[in-house]
Amino acid sequence: MAPNAQSVLVVEDEASIASFVSLYLKNAGYEVRTVASGRDALTSVEKDEC
Repeated sequence: MAPNAQSVLVVEDEASIASFVSLYLKNAGYEVRTVASGRDALTSVEKDEC
């Protein structure tokens, strides 16, 4: 992964869709993380900003 790659957080509760979207974004050069709910997304973002 490139050191300056932009990061994308995929929020999707359907594992197959999350996997497909993540793969597409990774192939486009993004750093990708996935979570299954809005609550998990907020927790993930909070942890990264500290």
